[in-house]
Amino acid sequence: MSKTQTDPDIAASPSIPAIQRQPGRVFYGWWVVLASGLALFVNTGIGFYAIGIFYKPLEDEFAWPRSSIAGAMSVAVMVMSLMGPFTGRWSDRRGVRGLMIVGATVMGLALLGLYFIDSLWQWYLAFVVLAIGRAAYSVVPVSTAIANWFVERRGFALGLAMAGFGIGGLVLVPLASILVSAWGWRVAMLVLGIITFVVAIPPVALLMKTRPSEIGLRPYGADSPETNPTAGGHHRSSRQASDAEWTLGEFLRTPAFWLMVLSLSMVFLCQAALLLHTVPLLTDRGLTLSIASLVLSITAGVGTVGKLTMGAIADRLSAKYVLSLCFVLQVVGILILMVAGTSWAIWLYAVVFGMGMGGVIAVQPAIIGECFGIRSFGLVFGTMQIFTASFNALGPVLAGWIYDTAGSYFWALVFCGVCGTASAATILLVRQPKRKAARPALQVSEG
Repeated sequence: MSKTQTDPDIAASPSIPAIQRQPGRVFYGWWVVLASGLALFVNTGIGFYAIGIFYKPLEDEFAWPRSSIAGAMSVAVMVMSLMGPFTGRWSDRRGVRGLMIVGATVMGLALLGLYFIDSLWQWYLAFVVLAIGRAAYSVVPVSTAIANWFVERRGFALGLAMAGFGIGGLVLVPLASILVSAWGWRVAMLVLGIITFVVAIPPVALLMKTRPSEIGLRPYGADSPETNPTAGGHHRSSRQASDAEWTLGEFLRTPAFWLMVLSLSMVFLCQAALLLHTVPLLTDRGLTLSIASLVLSITAGVGTVGKLTMGAIADRLSAKYVLSLCFVLQVVGILILMVAGTSWAIWLYAVVFGMGMGGVIAVQPAIIGECFGIRSFGLVFGTMQIFTASFNALGPVLAGWIYDTAGSYFWALVFCGVCGTASAATILLVRQPKRKAARPALQVSEG
């Protein structure tokens, strides 16, 4: 496949109207962003942020070690990472709508099942099922669809959809805390399962389309001279990768892929460690469960602002510079948390760390698009998830182990600060890879 070959949606017949440019009409891609945001609102708001609310109630009822409780999330993230290439390839080849509906259904059933558990192995089994569901309607299929729908404003569109992460944490963490306090953790799980069915599935079923060509449209910005040579321009933006299809072997041989894996893996390890242990860390310092939950909610809420802000900046600057800035913000937030005690500085931590955290989630898909284009976006993203999500899985259990061993989270915070600093430097080494052209076949003359 030629390096200069364009995406089929972009290279569609000129007879397909560029409806996104018609005044008074909303480009359909924004409805895809809305459905994506609502899916992520439930997926991460319940399946990630709210889980920390249940650690202490489970510890109190069953006397399980905190590291063992947190370990279920680590196993779940490992399962999600292993599913990454499958969900990515499925999204590239067969679309995301059916995959996401099945995923949300499985996650909802897993949450309902958590009502009935009474042993640690059941807790772990439920989280494996939960992870299978989450992987099928999480960031890989969502990012694949949005990357197909947007050439221009891709960073902002990704940030807008990823804002569902933060809004989910902002809304669903306090809700889970209220439910646990009022009716116990079992009823809370039932309610969260019902929310999954009601909020996540209908928008995906009604609005989700994987590609603009499914309804006779072209991607947003496909007619821009800067991004489409057939529309009157002479070259692509210097930051826009060609839309050649990368094979697994090809992108695994690029330094860019491995530098992204290394830097993002360290960062996601620390994000998971801090976010899932924020509530127990702060309650250990003497804060009430409601206040500690509020700090986590604000962190997630500010993350929404970070996604929108950093995503928009990534439309104007190379994504690697934006990611480095996000990593630095996270390190500064960790330093604030280390010295905050129970003072007002805890709220400053929530703002600074939340801004950086949110930006990372929004800009990661953007740097993949810059380096590898969109034809193999799902496969590249899904394969990267094997590595980054594995480290993400290690974060909660590592922080729990450090707590169980040292009796505090101090050294866990030190470790996360070092990882974040190293990541901020490593991501700057990424360069857009050049795909080698296939060798021409030998011509054999007859006679």
